Amino acid sequence: MLSLIDWAHENDLDFHITEIDYRMIKDPPTSSEYERQANRYTNILIALIAKINNGIVTFNTCCVYDKNEGSDHEYRYI
Repeated sequence: MLSLIDWAHENDLDFHITEIDYRMIKDPPTSSEYERQANRYTNILIALIAKINNGIVTFNTCCVYDKNEGSDHEYRYI
């Protein structure tokens, strides 16, 4: 991903991550799946932050969800 961001900036383009989500599909998700989800989001954001001085980078997520009621949603996305 870092080389793609560099390429975009070298070609006077912005780099945008839009509508990202990481849905867990096990029923119910395990604690290791929650940890893996957190690590993947973290690694993406670390990469973007590393490139903010080179050009425009943005991050937009979809389905940020923090309710715990089963009737609200089957799993939390982030």
